[in-house]
Amino acid sequence: MLYGSVVAVAGSIGIIAGGRLSDLLHRRGYRDAPLRVGIISAALTLPLNLAYLAGTGELALALIALHVFTIAMPFGVGPAAIQEIMPNSMRGQASAVYLFVITMVGLGIGPTAVALGTDFVFGDDNALRYSLLIATGIALVGAMILLGMGLKHYRGSLDRLQEWKPQGVATPAPA
Repeated sequence: MLYGSVVAVAGSIGIIAGGRLSDLLHRRGYRDAPLRVGIISAALTLPLNLAYLAGTGELALALIALHVFTIAMPFGVGPAAIQEIMPNSMRGQASAVYLFVITMVGLGIGPTAVALGTDFVFGDDNALRYSLLIATGIALVGAMILLGMGLKHYRGSLDRLQEWKPQGVATPAPA
């Protein structure tokens, strides 16, 4: 009950805050603002992984609330970023690929990595928190690296989209 309430409240606020942060970065001239929100989110979330090692339930809940807030920040801007760099005719396909990949990683690889770490690295069910700490830490660092590598390419995609015109579609006359 408590965790569900935390996810509902902190997650919702985090998604809104991520959108606001993206808007702020965009106004300041960062055309790659959605990716930067992802990097900022991962960087803020990484130290909050200490929630897995909290000594009391109250401390764990407080840290998890912050963790959920920061990790939810890119949930709104990620799909928006996909739509922003795609031509109209490809947006549906791009969204489908995006959802497929995040589902496979989020529901397939993530829990499996935690289970394998608990069973084969630590060999102790009571070490679940350490497996969560390591798997989440690796994922967050990986996300920061991959998003950082994608900044230039994202900006390039925005530039190419401006130049792209589908064949057979007339450009409307200026008003």
